Amino acid sequence: PAPELPGRPHTRRQLGLPGDGPLLICPQSLFKLMPQFDDALHGILQACPTAHILLPQAKHAGQVTAISQRFEKKMGALAKRFIYFPRRSRSEFIALVAACDVMLDPFPVGGGITTWDALVTGIPIVTWPGELMRSRLAWSALAHMDVATTVAHDLESYIAITLRLLADAEERTAVRRAMSAQAESVFRDVRAVPHFIAAVEQAIVV
Repeated sequence: PAPELPGRPHTRRQLGLPGDGPLLICPQSLFKLMPQFDDALHGILQACPTAHILLPQAKHAGQVTAISQRFEKKMGALAKRFIYFPRRSRSEFIALVAACDVMLDPFPVGGGITTWDALVTGIPIVTWPGELMRSRLAWSALAHMDVATTVAHDLESYIAITLRLLADAEERTAVRRAMSAQAESVFRDVRAVPHFIAAVEQAIVV
């Protein structure tokens, strides 16, 4: 079922987040963040000096240490603008996403369940779909909702779309409205069900 938004949106101060400047979130498990994605993060933080990016803490502290060291080596002082948030309940996660400006779908490995949970907030999701399914889930949801303005086709457009959204509050609002209006149709999309059943039946017969 579709997650519910909090009755009254939480402020960033209530969530313990920076109150000034753009706030982005990439809530995928840290092991999904491939080195190729670092270039996008670096480009965004370099071009927007007041932005912060939220990342989830890992169950194993060593993962946070390892990726922090990787960021520091690649991005220098920019790495200080990553904020690692503790894991939380589904409703608390939805409130956190709703308080952010833009969600970053990493590449070449994108999000799945967390992306679906975020749809109800309407947060603009920037994604760069590749040839493999693991990078096309966010794009699939956006295509279903007929939202194409946040879909990139290369690294440069990924960074450019993100920066444009951060600079244009009206576009962010328009995207949020479009996504919020269509999110329920994504949650209840059953078009794949008969194909799944047919595939299972075929496998049993074989």
